[in-house]
Amino acid sequence: MFAYLSAGPIALCATILATAGAYADHPIFLQEYRVLPAHSVIHQTGGFAGVDVRYRLKGEYDLATGFDEGRRFAEFTRAEITGLNRSLSTVSDSIGALDVDQALNLLGLEGRFVPLGLSHNVWEFSGQSGDDSSVHLLAAQRGPWMLLRGVTTPPPGSADFFQYNVRWLARTGPSADMNGDGAVDAADYTSLRDGHLDGGADIALWRSQFGEQADIAELDGMMDAAWAAKSGVASGAGVPEPSGLVLLGTIASALVCRWRRTRA
Repeated sequence: MFAYLSAGPIALCATILATAGAYADHPIFLQEYRVLPAHSVIHQTGGFAGVDVRYRLKGEYDLATGFDEGRRFAEFTRAEITGLNRSLSTVSDSIGALDVDQALNLLGLEGRFVPLGLSHNVWEFSGQSGDDSSVHLLAAQRGPWMLLRGVTTPPPGSADFFQYNVRWLARTGPSADMNGDGAVDAADYTSLRDGHLDGGADIALWRSQFGEQADIAELDGMMDAAWAAKSGVASGAGVPEPSGLVLLGTIASALVCRWRRTRA
C-alpha cells in the first residue's frame, strides 16, 4: 500500500514536468526586416594596411524567434545586407562593397533573450566569424523597429585581422519610408509620386503612416541597459511562461483531487 501511495505523487510530478517542457515550446515567429541606410553603418578597421572604412548598410534580413526547451531564442535565417563604400561605389554599388553576413557570420550566430524586465525584446547574439574573431551583438525590438549594435574581437595573439563595429536600424512590415531615414514624411511622398516604390509602399500606406518616426533615443536607451546588464545574459529564462505555470497548476490540482477521491 505504501508503494502505491508513493507512486501517485511521483507519477503526477513526472506528468507535470513533461507537460511543462512541451508547453514551454511555441511555434517559431519569423519577421522580415529592411535596413534603413540613413541610420546604418559598419566601421571596418585593422588589417595589414591599417584599414579605416565606414560602409553605409542596405538590404534585408529575416529574424526567427521562439522557444526551445523553454528557453527563448533568436536567429538570423536570411541576411542579404551589403555595406556600400561611398568613396568607391560612385559607378556601381558592387564596387568596394562589403558582405555583412560574411564579415559577421550572422547566419551562424546564437541568439539569446536578455531578461531586463522590459515590455520589449532585447537579444544577445554571439559566435565566431570565419576568421575565428568573436562576434558580440545586441538587438532591441520595439514595435516594427529593431536596433542592433555590436563589435567583433580578433583572436588573442592575432595580427592583421579586421575588426568591425556595427550599428543598424531596421523596420519590419510594409513601410512608406522610401528614403530609409526612419520617418514617413513629405520626402517619401515625392518618391512615391515619382514611382520609386522600393519599400513596397503606395499612397494609401503613406497616408496611414504619415508622421511615423523611429524612437531612436528609446531604442538606444534599451541597448544601453542591455549592455549594462550583459553579465546576466547567460541566465536567460529557462522556465515556462507565467500563463503556462497557471495552467499547469490547475492541471496538477485537478489530478491531485481526483487521485484523493479514488483512494477514498
